[in-house]
Amino acid sequence: MVIDFNEVRKRLEEYIMRELDHRMLLRRDDPLIGALQSVGEDAVALPDNPTAENIARLIFEAARNLGLPVSSIKLWESRDSYAEFGIAP
Repeated sequence: MVIDFNEVRKRLEEYIMRELDHRMLLRRDDPLIGALQSVGEDAVALPDNPTAENIARLIFEAARNLGLPVSSIKLWESRDSYAEFGIAP
């Protein structure tokens, strides 16, 4: 075993709760960012559109930056729909 799954879950959950959960995710050039931030809205400026695919990539990169040995991240949008980002085997 490389790392306990509970440790992966805990560290990624901390990142997601701190950086993404209950925050407005917008592309960095969205004209609403300044207006939202000026009224105290917690908007996150992302380099790309906040699609499920791009958010999966963002979480994957965060996991790697945390030193977690992940090979892919699957982000479920609904019970039947998901996006997955990972590295080729």
